[in-house]
Amino acid sequence: MPELSIDQKSLLATGLLAIACVQLLTIAVGRGAGGFSPGARRWAVGLHRFGGYLGLFIVLLVAYSCVVFIGPKTGSLRVAAHSLLGASVIALLFGKITIARGLRQYYPRLPIFGAALFAAVIVNWFISAGWYYFAGSVGY
Repeated sequence: MPELSIDQKSLLATGLLAIACVQLLTIAVGRGAGGFSPGARRWAVGLHRFGGYLGLFIVLLVAYSCVVFIGPKTGSLRVAAHSLLGASVIALLFGKITIARGLRQYYPRLPIFGAALFAAVIVNWFISAGWYYFAGSVGY
């Protein structure tokens, strides 16, 4: 697989940010917010699951490119934070999927995992793609 450019990784990260926002809305509907019908709630949960797998694919694609072609770096606080948050996004995603698919006794903790994952995606976007877009790629 060829290396992704910073432009491509930033675009994928922005797509992941959009997916994270849709995930927040779909799980709110799926858990009963807004008084939607049971059919709409089931549809929202299905869309949430699909968005999660799409997000996982994007995260793994970008992570592979970063790890294989760039490697872990700690040249600045921003870069070190990006590396740690990237690893935490992967861990939270797999933890959330594992609980949702197999460890039902921990199911009540899914909102905590979801909130932490959402926060990690948002912060990581700001210190990576956001930095690239708004700082004019200074520091890359």
